[in-house]
Amino acid sequence: MGNNTPPPAIPGYQVFEQRRAQGKRGGIMMLVRNSLQVAALTGNEYAQQVQQRLPDGSRATINNVYLPPYDSLRKRQVCHDEAKDAVSTVLTATPATTYRLTCGDFNTRCGDKAPTVWDLQLSRTCNDQRVCARANWMVQLCELAEQHILNGAGQQEAAPYTCTTPKGSSAVDYILSQDPSHVIKYDATILEGWSDHVLLHLALPVAVRPPASPAATQPPATAAFRWDVGASN
Repeated sequence: MGNNTPPPAIPGYQVFEQRRAQGKRGGIMMLVRNSLQVAALTGNEYAQQVQQRLPDGSRATINNVYLPPYDSLRKRQVCHDEAKDAVSTVLTATPATTYRLTCGDFNTRCGDKAPTVWDLQLSRTCNDQRVCARANWMVQLCELAEQHILNGAGQQEAAPYTCTTPKGSSAVDYILSQDPSHVIKYDATILEGWSDHVLLHLALPVAVRPPASPAATQPPATAAFRWDVGASN
């Protein structure tokens, strides 16, 4: 999308976007269902943060990240450290809500590296064994933000490649969470033909409060709210 293009109107969703300050197009976007109340919104062109009130009264803070590759930043004459700092500023300011999640394309290859959060280090396995220069920064950022890298963590299957281009395959898209029990699912078909990335999604079971009724005896229903990661370069 060009910087002068109006924000897209997507039926059923609230659209929150951040355009690039330098460049003719690009940026990041979050879609939030109209049924969810947004309590706060902040961010920049590299990271967004939305705080949501969920139907059961709890709150979720969702961070959305897109950190461009080195070459992309260099071509736009953007300082690499400033871009990383912009991501760090949003993630380390995550409030202590019930759910704290981060998802996005970090353009960072971490291999099996894992952060230590609250004295717990979840062992990880990843099909992409390359470790790039950003890996240590990302692990340290996860520790400061108190969020685990869920890809390939714990008892989950080895983290698959999340991006395939003519240059090869890599694992660069991640979901982070303060809860080590959360599980990621991957779908390589939904974005086929639209993106060179795999879709990652994580569903949270949230109890939905039924309408108040003196005769109500049924327990609250459960709704699965899903956060997806999938982008094109």
